[in-house]
Amino acid sequence: MQTINACQRGHRYRSSLVHPGRFTPCPRCDRLTLVALAYGDIQNPPRACRLLDFKTEGLSSAQEVVEVLEIIGSYNRFFANDVARELLPILPKLTHVAIGRECSPVIYAGIPYWTHQTIEWQGGGMGVRISEEERQSRSRQFLDAMRRADADELSDEGYAVRAWWD
Repeated sequence: MQTINACQRGHRYRSSLVHPGRFTPCPRCDRLTLVALAYGDIQNPPRACRLLDFKTEGLSSAQEVVEVLEIIGSYNRFFANDVARELLPILPKLTHVAIGRECSPVIYAGIPYWTHQTIEWQGGGMGVRISEEERQSRSRQFLDAMRRADADELSDEGYAVRAWWD
């Protein structure tokens, strides 16, 4: 049985991990804590921990993406505000984004094959297949946006696209 919980920050989440009389951790807060550990060397005050090879699970809400980007802040040529400004308008057309670290900041964006796989999908059941031309267009939109956000490396793996900053 799932219950709806709210953490101290006001995040609402469903959980079947309910233990009577015990705290059920908020997955969003846990994720934010993990990102802060991954970037521990640039936190204020700095933490003794960092994870140089790390990425979140796929994020599908603008609010979660912004929260994660804010934890990273700026890192070399990566500026969270610039990345958010470029990423958020195209986010609904993607399946998810995973934000992490490959020594420096990295973002992977999933490119959907079906309309029901997009973040913006509001319908029920199966959507319709997205043409290969449209998929390539979405990949280009992401890569162009990350280029405007000064990414140092851009790559297209077909099902996902990647942006990395040094």
